[in-house]
Amino acid sequence: MSALAFVATTIDVDPDLRMLSFGRDEDDVSLSLVGGDAPCTVEEVELWFGVDDGERVSGALERASLTDNELVLRLTPEGAAIVAGARDVHVTIDVADLDVELEATRRLLGMLFESDASRLTLAAPTKKPRKKASEPPVRRSPRGDSAAVKLLTLLTERGLIELDEGATIPDLAERITPLLGLLPEKRAKKSVVALLFDDPSVAEVFAEEDMLFAIVHEFLG
Repeated sequence: MSALAFVATTIDVDPDLRMLSFGRDEDDVSLSLVGGDAPCTVEEVELWFGVDDGERVSGALERASLTDNELVLRLTPEGAAIVAGARDVHVTIDVADLDVELEATRRLLGMLFESDASRLTLAAPTKKPRKKASEPPVRRSPRGDSAAVKLLTLLTERGLIELDEGATIPDLAERITPLLGLLPEKRAKKSVVALLFDDPSVAEVFAEEDMLFAIVHEFLG
């Protein structure tokens, strides 16, 4: 299979995590580009594809282009391996407030390809009438820093995680707060737990993932 067509009916742009995520109504399959909460090279950008963020791989992108409402990704063999062998992915963005979402997508792509801008083509989008949505898109609002602080306080007091020397709960809570507001809830839980294992401010995680999922669930909005 040389190409994959993906019609995105939902889009989530998170500059803090350098995350650009596309979903579709008919199933829970999503396609995401994730750079993380610090500047990264194109090779470090992760491609997530499948249900519940599915499989993940870095070094997946060769280049990308955005024209009008279509994002075209040229994948490396590593990236194609988790997308049914497709080297080219054509993402058609079919969402409400298209011009607003395209501008946000352009900015996020610029962040992901900042280390090698020559591999990114951003054509000026053609103005189109905004799509009328029968229902406004719904996104849960995080309960604020207090929820993330309470979560981390609980985890540390129970000895389920240990912070690195010099790390503080408020600093880590700033990175967890936007994750608590992701939809669907299972994505929020997976993202928070993944951060606990990957964030350098967490020296050790002593709890199993299933236990962490259950605890994080209690702090979702």
